[in-house]
Amino acid sequence: MTTTSTPTSSPGSAPGLLARRPVLCGAAAICVTAVGGCAGYGKGRPAPPPAQPAQAAPPAQAAVNAPTPIATLADLSVGGGAILADRQLVVTRPTATEVRVLSAVCTHQGCLVDSVANGTISCPCHGSAFSLTGEVTSGPATQPLPARQFSVVDGVVTV
Repeated sequence: MTTTSTPTSSPGSAPGLLARRPVLCGAAAICVTAVGGCAGYGKGRPAPPPAQPAQAAPPAQAAVNAPTPIATLADLSVGGGAILADRQLVVTRPTATEVRVLSAVCTHQGCLVDSVANGTISCPCHGSAFSLTGEVTSGPATQPLPARQFSVVDGVVTV
């Protein structure tokens, strides 16, 4: 009786090692299956909800556009201000009767200013400084901080 064994190595490779092509093809098939299983909807995966037709905003949405309080005059010392990093705003009070709301994004390279002290708004990245009205007092910035629209009603600053 003659027995025949299937070679497990390719010509020129060490005996006992698997041929490279079947291993690579098998690995590729596993990857394709895994990616395909993650990519789409199918058995066990819910379909996305159907698109809703455009509708008018409900009345509650109108409050989103309502003025938002950001500071009170009592919070702002004359000659000082506050940085609202989460809103990228600086609120200053150059004089007792003047309030400014400015962008907190430095006009040099877009860093957020980080302090208001001694009548100066400072940028930590490259040393630019601005007056409480937003004008450049020292560079490298060459453009003032942009002013934002705001109102003050009953001592509350809103944007």
